[in-house]
Amino acid sequence: MMKSLIYSLVATLVLSVQSYAVTAFQAVEIARKQVNDYAKKSLVQVVGKPSTVGQMPEEWQVLFYDPKAEQNGMMITVSGNVVTGIHDGYTQMDNARILAYKMEEIIDPNKFKIDSTRVIPILQNDSSLKDVKITSIGLWLKKDKKGPLEPPVWHADLYASNAKGDKEVQFGTAKVDAETGKIVKLDLNLKAIGKGK
Repeated sequence: MMKSLIYSLVATLVLSVQSYAVTAFQAVEIARKQVNDYAKKSLVQVVGKPSTVGQMPEEWQVLFYDPKAEQNGMMITVSGNVVTGIHDGYTQMDNARILAYKMEEIIDPNKFKIDSTRVIPILQNDSSLKDVKITSIGLWLKKDKKGPLEPPVWHADLYASNAKGDKEVQFGTAKVDAETGKIVKLDLNLKAIGKGK
């Protein structure tokens, strides 16, 4: 009896955490509450690692340009709908980032129009992905080129079940302009999921 009650509580907690997963737009708004007024207007990047339980990321790392922070970077981690980490300085050692963040990396908020939940539908409008069930996606929003007029771009790592259906594999990468929603680049290995020739 007690064991089934515990399993029931765990299942309820898992479902409630999933229901609170937020989009990139929402994560940025949550993260803005943790930084100073200058950094609030100075978004540099948003990173969502692939989820192990759903299609969209459940944790976001939101990076702001902050000249008062070490190396000009302030990263807020948002899991579900709560802040779980605040870090300044070199916040991207996993991406071999060693230089301080620069003002030209700041994303113009008027150019950040495509939220994370729109990336998969945009990609599946492409004929090569119409019949592919994307099981999860890793997302990284940043500018590809420096400068105030440059749009932010969603970099996407695409995952689906392999041909045997026994594990999830990365089968492609894509870039989507976060201002216009245009697919900028699409590299697929459909053989990895039993769809290619």
